[in-house]
Amino acid sequence: MFRTDTWRRTGFFIFWLLYTVFFFRMTRTGFRSWFSEDDLLNTYYCWWRPTSYLLRSNILLVGNYYRPAAELVYCGSHWFFGFNPVPLNIFRFVLGAVNLAVLYCFVARISRSREAGVIAVILGGYHPSTELLFVDGGMLYDGMAFFFFYVAFTIYVRCRLDARAPTVKMTAGILALNILALNSKEIAVSFPVALLLFELILTRDTQMPFWPRYRLILISSVIVLAFIIGKTTGPDSLTLQSEYRPTLSLALYLATYSRYAAEFLLGIPSEAIRPWLVSILTGCIVLAALARQRVLLWAALFNVFAILPIAFIPARGGFAFAVPLAGWLTYIAVLVSWLRSKLTLGRIHLRVPSQMAVAAIISLTVLRPYAEFTREMLRPNVHTQQDFNRGLWESLMASLPASVKHRKILLLHDPMKLGYASMFLIRLGYNERDVTVDTDRRLGERNLPVTPGAYDFVFDYVDGKFSLSRTF
Repeated sequence: MFRTDTWRRTGFFIFWLLYTVFFFRMTRTGFRSWFSEDDLLNTYYCWWRPTSYLLRSNILLVGNYYRPAAELVYCGSHWFFGFNPVPLNIFRFVLGAVNLAVLYCFVARISRSREAGVIAVILGGYHPSTELLFVDGGMLYDGMAFFFFYVAFTIYVRCRLDARAPTVKMTAGILALNILALNSKEIAVSFPVALLLFELILTRDTQMPFWPRYRLILISSVIVLAFIIGKTTGPDSLTLQSEYRPTLSLALYLATYSRYAAEFLLGIPSEAIRPWLVSILTGCIVLAALARQRVLLWAALFNVFAILPIAFIPARGGFAFAVPLAGWLTYIAVLVSWLRSKLTLGRIHLRVPSQMAVAAIISLTVLRPYAEFTREMLRPNVHTQQDFNRGLWESLMASLPASVKHRKILLLHDPMKLGYASMFLIRLGYNERDVTVDTDRRLGERNLPVTPGAYDFVFDYVDGKFSLSRTF
């Protein structure tokens, strides 16, 4: 007969094998992605500026450079591979696959339960609401922030659960990861809050001196404060943009939270969730206290605070909720694991069969709806904008010469949503700064006349493509 640990290892291997197949099937469409307008904007942002500025911004916290850690990836791809989306597609897929392992390791470590880690992966390793993380390079920031945030947190959790204070080297490493998370996306400002909640709830080192115990949290808080000051002050402050200007109110907090919850509950409207949200958040805390489960209590409180960086600005897609989502996955996974243990009365001989049964039931209940929702609701339109942009680029290349240096190009009836996207497309595609690209829309915004005779090439937009209207 197989021993219990042999059954456990076998079941663990089978789970990861099957889930890897599911994950690949759900995310493989990302390999055919082309550049979205966000990709063009993000790449152009760092390509146009001096490289030294980008490198310096990854070290200096007090500054307005837009998410410099992720910008390194955009610029690195353009530096080494040119105007080619394939390297970004590969990086995005690898990052998503690695984040699966990060999610598992974090939940399994903080709960001290591999079972909880597996359940968390089934529930949220891939979710339709985070589809853009795998098909649109413009969401690279969220995936990178998740990676650095939870790698740093997992290292800290492992150290503290072993009743050790982080060494100076470990502290420096965690803080470096904290900075990289911040430089990937602003959602990472919740990092010291996550650490403090963990320290107060899940550690029992009451005899440890104050400084070794709270040193990392205090330094991280200072770093986050400096980061916030840098992002919210100066001529390029994020808060100068309406979509990043916060409006503090409980009503907006509840509305935004409900919007993100609706993303993950697939079909339940946010209006139906909002009246119950306070009761749900409070109920999770009360349940954790009644069950005397410290991990549940940590997750319940983290779920209240982790959304704060994005709670008071207009809601984005589910991809923006990636970091807070891990708190909910932890809560649900630990709760299910705890209930399974209670229902089997803690009997050792029932542990592995019941764990396998729970994993199978959750997989059948969750993964099929995920796949159907993705196939029916998301896939038909997931590459629409990217394919449209590719068609525009190919039509331009068919008419423009091999070099456009010092040339002047006018685009009539430009269909791209971002006002400067066409300029980004041509300058990045040709890797050429010394080319003038104007559109009738941009000229009109500046109250300038449209004079086709002043340009070397004039294109009009016809039937989904740019058609060469005139050459001078």
